[in-house]
Amino acid sequence: MADAFAKALRNSAEYDAAQPPPVDPESQFTRGARAGVYGMGSGLRNVAGLVGEAVGANDFAQGQYAEGQRLAERAQATGPRIGSYSQLEQEGFSLPNLRDYAAGTIGGVAPSLALGLGAGLGARSALGALGRTAAAYTPMETGDVIAKMRQDSGNAPLTQQQMVNAPLTGLASAAAQSVVPAIVGGKLAGRAAPAMLRTTPGQTLRQAAGHNAFEVPLEGAMEGTGEFIKQFGANPNAPTDWTSIRDATIAGTI
Repeated sequence: MADAFAKALRNSAEYDAAQPPPVDPESQFTRGARAGVYGMGSGLRNVAGLVGEAVGANDFAQGQYAEGQRLAERAQATGPRIGSYSQLEQEGFSLPNLRDYAAGTIGGVAPSLALGLGAGLGARSALGALGRTAAAYTPMETGDVIAKMRQDSGNAPLTQQQMVNAPLTGLASAAAQSVVPAIVGGKLAGRAAPAMLRTTPGQTLRQAAGHNAFEVPLEGAMEGTGEFIKQFGANPNAPTDWTSIRDATIAGTI
């Protein structure tokens, strides 16, 4: 009897281990979008902290940095199940994992993409759209640079040079990542919008695929470039984290 009971327990454990993880009722796209919003909020808090440090309001600055860190941790804790290509490699390239990674990645970039497209829609030229989009992205990109600086220094106060480098690096990264949203936003605001209104849904999808085929790899390259710029600007002497650059490139391509 004891042997039979032990065997039943082993069989039950093996069955449980073989089952796929329970389905999360919340979509990975939603989790990614929420994490994206938290990440943007974290960047803005870091910028507020830098401004506080620059004017000598240290208590205010530390409070903003702490809130920025809290939002970053919340983005990590509540984000998609598979949040990067590196994690996908570890989890395995199964169909459910690929699906969750793609959905979470698209959701994660949706808030910033919407911001960039919205900023560029009112521009009268491609250069104007690029400038508007870069201006919209710069605060969040600067916040990312500040977070990297503080992480490298153990949350030590920023130096005067870092206070100058952070917004300049953020602007450079924002400009790189604004290229594709500015191009797409220009198409939507210009000739593409009337054309889409005159076609059937099937034609619109085919046209969109053809018109934006070049922008897909370009967006990936610009995302990777932006990550490299932020790493270098935050600490030129630190070794380059090529894994993060690769993850950003692949996420941008998706």
